[in-house]
Amino acid sequence: MNAVAGIGFSIVIIIYALFMITLVGLSIFIMVLGIKIAFRAIKALDIYIEKNKTVEDQSEVI
Repeated sequence: MNAVAGIGFSIVIIIYALFMITLVGLSIFIMVLGIKIAFRAIKALDIYIEKNKTVEDQSEVI
């Protein structure tokens, strides 16, 4: 009975380890995607600010 319980416990540990490795991998993947989106948003904001700055400069001249 003890050998069977030990094998079952080993399977649970292996499944838990695979689950944790998967969670760590997904966490890293989501973090990389978030960083990429942040850089893209900063570029878009810079373009938006530059575009509107030229519109404001033209309205001050008139």
